[in-house]
Amino acid sequence: MWVGKCPKSLTPDDHSRLVNEALAGSNGDRDLDFPKKIYAVHGGAIYEGQTTDQGRSYHGYPYRGKLAQGLIDALRKVAVSKGCDKEFDVWTKRHIEVHGTWR
Repeated sequence: MWVGKCPKSLTPDDHSRLVNEALAGSNGDRDLDFPKKIYAVHGGAIYEGQTTDQGRSYHGYPYRGKLAQGLIDALRKVAVSKGCDKEFDVWTKRHIEVHGTWR
C-alpha cells in the first residue's frame, strides 16, 4: 500500500479541523469504541487518518487505494461543500479504486 506524507503547509489548526470533520471508516468485524481509520477532504485530495492509541490521535496523509462507493459519495458531498469537487473528481479518478461497502 502506498502511504503519502502530510504536506508541511498544513497547520496544527488544519490538522484539528480535518480530524473533527472526518468521516469514520468501517472497522470491519472489529467491535471498537473508536474509528480505526477516518477520512477527510482537503484541496480535493482524500486524506486518511489512522490511530494507534485508541482514537486519541490520528496520523493523516493523502490516501490512494481502495474505498467503498458509499464513503466516496459521502466524501464527495464534503468536497462539494468546500468547493473542491472538480479536484476531488480528478483525485478519485487517479488514486481511488472502488471496493467494498461502507455502513
